[in-house]
Amino acid sequence: MKHVNIEGSQHFTEPPARYTEAKLIKELEEKSIGRPSTYALIIDTLQKRGYVNLEKTSETSKTKVFFPTEQGELTDTKLQEYFNSVINVAYTADMEKSLDIIAEGEEDSLKYLQKFYEDFEPLVEKAYENMPKKELEKVGKTCPKCGGDLVYRNGRFGKFISCSNFPTCKFTENAEEELQQQETEDKECPNCGAKMIIKKGRFGPFWACSNYPECKTIVPLKDKPKPKPTGEKCPECGSDLVERISRYGKPFVGCSNYPKCRYIQKAPKKAKEEKTEEAETQEAKA
Repeated sequence: MKHVNIEGSQHFTEPPARYTEAKLIKELEEKSIGRPSTYALIIDTLQKRGYVNLEKTSETSKTKVFFPTEQGELTDTKLQEYFNSVINVAYTADMEKSLDIIAEGEEDSLKYLQKFYEDFEPLVEKAYENMPKKELEKVGKTCPKCGGDLVYRNGRFGKFISCSNFPTCKFTENAEEELQQQETEDKECPNCGAKMIIKKGRFGPFWACSNYPECKTIVPLKDKPKPKPTGEKCPECGSDLVERISRYGKPFVGCSNYPKCRYIQKAPKKAKEEKTEEAETQEAKA
């Protein structure tokens, strides 16, 4: 009998590589989404609305890749939850083809729009009725017009400040002006005594020592509570799970090894929501 050597090896599954701008454009082309004239606009919109950040994976890396932001992940989750029938790759590609057919005069544009709104309107009504409203991040100042709390909002042109009593009060303010006011504050580096300045990073603005790179001290713009241990382990990397507070003031459970591990524990559904989904499932089967 011939003896065979057996060697054990360990293999860890790695996630797909993140998109670069070139790789994302290639993916859009392969899936017939958009047109060459709109690729740059799509990428620009993703960044302007705060859905993604284009960053280097490390200090030594020369290639920038897209990282989804908290706002981007939340937007994607809710759109898939309430609009998955019209917001998906196949539907978008089919719509591009339909628009070409309409442009060639082979289909009536009004009939196409009517059919679209007949399907889309019930989805919007369901979203307005059932989608939870997320608490907005407070600026820490009151509205000069009505005395209500000022909050941060995200618009098509980026982040801005408005009154929490909107639409009753329509006061708005540029969020950049708020940062400029904070930049005038005198803040000394706790390590070397040099002046601290505000810089912008992938996770938002922060205080940094003006003596960089000799001094690499950074301080959060706003003091945040320390993460609380939950006693559980991350299912992806084995590190401790901790409870954090998001930029919108909401608690969530994530991995303590962030940003190397981006695992976030899904919040348990409320009993009422589970009953509603169960009833809808039974109704669909009937």
